[in-house]
Amino acid sequence: PPPLLVFLHGYDPTFTFASFPCFPACLTNVANRTGALIAAPFGRGNTDYQHIGEQDVFRVIDEMRLRYHADPQRVVLAGVSMGGLGVWCIGARWADRFNALVPVCGRADFYVWHELAPAELPGWQRELVDTQFATRYFERLLGTPVFATHGRYDDIVTYEQGAYPIRELRRLG
Repeated sequence: PPPLLVFLHGYDPTFTFASFPCFPACLTNVANRTGALIAAPFGRGNTDYQHIGEQDVFRVIDEMRLRYHADPQRVVLAGVSMGGLGVWCIGARWADRFNALVPVCGRADFYVWHELAPAELPGWQRELVDTQFATRYFERLLGTPVFATHGRYDDIVTYEQGAYPIRELRRLG
């Protein structure tokens, strides 16, 4: 069965089903060379691929398996910006469902993003944040290949926000 490349789009308040962007050429080139299927869940627009957005990602993966017989052992999750956040968070929580991750310019940690210490949030909110973001689940990624990249001059998701998950994975071994 063919591998599946799942691409998560970045944030854009104007995205609708009608204005959804096409796949990046670098991904379609990889899919063409390898015979991979490629899919792009809409993720309900701009949900950071959390909650219902995460469910949409898995629904698309399941549909690709059912309709096109995608190999469940060869699913690569890739995304840019907000999609990179989705890659980190979904990929870390569900590491056993992916055989590689490609986050591009993606943040992974709420506290780094908002320049907060966990103690600055009330306990109930900290619990919600910690279950949704990737940091708590990084150890699950130690057996998963990750190719992460981030530009130093990104003016939306800073280099520090994108470098943090890589440093954490290295620290964990």
